[in-house]
Amino acid sequence: MQALHPDFCDHPLVLAEPCIRFYAGVPLMVDEREVGAICLIDDKPNTLSSKDLRFLESLSYFISHYVHLADKQKCFISESDLSMIIEPADDVGIWGWKISH
Repeated sequence: MQALHPDFCDHPLVLAEPCIRFYAGVPLMVDEREVGAICLIDDKPNTLSSKDLRFLESLSYFISHYVHLADKQKCFISESDLSMIIEPADDVGIWGWKISH
């Protein structure tokens, strides 16, 4: 089964593993810059309700605000703290960055 959207129908992640069939993403904004995204990805077709979208947008807002505050205070999460936060979640990707002004 191929994706119906013409921009993604021949994308390698759609054609082969992990065989993406659903994607929804909301940008993470810090100081009016897009620094990442909160994404939902599934190997089954799905739809996002307006309630689900509002939740995803709220999650993006809170994470963006946290990143902004952490950057302003020059505090960093240790690898062990990050592991405790991430380990309960399945299929999570993590990227680290330093936001410079």
